[in-house]
Amino acid sequence: MKLISVGDILDVTALENQHGKFFENPSALELLLYVNGMTAKDVARASIEKIDLQCLTEGRVAYVADISGMPNIISHLVAVPRMRDYPYPIWLDYDGASTKQLPVKEGNVSVIDIEQGKITNMEFISEESILTKRLISRCGKGINRN
Repeated sequence: MKLISVGDILDVTALENQHGKFFENPSALELLLYVNGMTAKDVARASIEKIDLQCLTEGRVAYVADISGMPNIISHLVAVPRMRDYPYPIWLDYDGASTKQLPVKEGNVSVIDIEQGKITNMEFISEESILTKRLISRCGKGINRN
């Protein structure tokens, strides 16, 4: 299977969040953050902590994580229950099928711009400050956040 590229349609409807809900409004999606590894997860979460979370809860920005490499017992008994404490949705790929077409660069967050379902730009960001600036430009700063 080939990786997605600019101009392709991105389908996120098979993803479930940490509460077991499917992506409700894919037409609202403007930006997808994809993490595949602990370093990228840390960068993404640190940046998300500094923005207005409404863009995530409304589905304009989606934070997607591939947890297919995690043992089922760990994901179901530990990881996903912990994720339920986060005040924003984390879209999970349990089996790797939904994210296998997404580009990955070790230690980077894959940042995918979307307009009307089509990919318009893709980049890899490894620095929290750069990702935070990018997210603030789209979402605004969070209340009581840096």
